[in-house]
Amino acid sequence: MKRVFIHAYAAGNLGDDLLIRILCERYPKTRFVICADSSYKKRYADLKNLRVFSPEDKTVRYMDKILKRIKNCDNGMWKLLLKSSYAAVHIGGSVFVQHQDDFTAAYHLDCQLRALSRRLFVVGANFGPYTDDNYYRSYRKLLSSYEGVCFRDRYSKKLFNDFPNVRYAPDVVFNYRQTKKIRTKKQALFSVVYLDNRGGKYSISQYAEEYYSLMAELAEQRREKQPLQYPSAGSTFKRPEGYFAGKLIQDAGLKGKTIGGAQVSEKHAGFLINTGNATAGEMLELIAFCQRTVEEKFGVRLETEVRIVGEE
Repeated sequence: MKRVFIHAYAAGNLGDDLLIRILCERYPKTRFVICADSSYKKRYADLKNLRVFSPEDKTVRYMDKILKRIKNCDNGMWKLLLKSSYAAVHIGGSVFVQHQDDFTAAYHLDCQLRALSRRLFVVGANFGPYTDDNYYRSYRKLLSSYEGVCFRDRYSKKLFNDFPNVRYAPDVVFNYRQTKKIRTKKQALFSVVYLDNRGGKYSISQYAEEYYSLMAELAEQRREKQPLQYPSAGSTFKRPEGYFAGKLIQDAGLKGKTIGGAQVSEKHAGFLINTGNATAGEMLELIAFCQRTVEEKFGVRLETEVRIVGEE
């Protein structure tokens, strides 16, 4: 089984982590290796064809020490893995962005990657943005020596149209064909992006103040319009096509309607709240009452957005 070295931004970024996973799952008969921190051992524990080498490993520390002593070589294990692998794959999205005016360090690393790799491929990247023509010219020379470069956008491909080793293909993630059976249950995925310490020419940190201001504004709007002082399950009904559930309930004259401790909120009719000691039965009764009344008055059937569990 051939061994392929993966060069990627392994720093807990959801997109890059997914790219690594997709690559390994797409080629199960290829043995992959990657240098990353020890958290990736757990992260990719299910990928039997991927081995993670971390700086904390005894083997890595030993080899780094030996190669430093013998060849005065830094990052010895990384270089050894690269040189001894059949090929290297540089996978990632914005891997060729000019983040700084002085791009020497990033370019030097890419040159090292080229020099140490028997065969080198780029997958899933875009080229740019960049502000210095020297950046473009430098990478034209470097990328011409790669065995293959696959850009994820046509603009990047166009910049290197005269290169026979450069091609275009849709984004790796968006073009991902999942072979495993996917559960039909709807799920939500949250990816948190920290705005601090995101430096460079195209840093998102510069928008931090506007972002936090917007979040504060939205939170204030929510506080003003929603009955946050009472327990509730949030918006009770789905939005019917062409209508707003809260408006229908309000127009049906149900604002403030109470059954036991359950009440249609006076502040926002789309919320059914617990004014004190409401039981589940009272909540369900109020839900059914709202559905029945709205359907009788407007011919619209309200479907619950909340999930009701525990019924016999």
